[in-house]
Amino acid sequence: MNAVIDAFCQWGVVEARLHVIEGNERAQAFYRRNGWRVCGPAGSHEVGGAVVPILEYRRVVA
Repeated sequence: MNAVIDAFCQWGVVEARLHVIEGNERAQAFYRRNGWRVCGPAGSHEVGGAVVPILEYRRVVA
């Protein structure tokens, strides 16, 4: 994670976004520990034939 954030800084990225399957508590806890904040629902995706809700996380980089 640190290497990715460092690369974002080098590229001039100010804010990064990512999507996480709602209910994936392990992933959500990982991102929260690393400075990401949930912004709310981001729609849904089909995963293995099932439609699952997605949350968007954001992090200020620079």
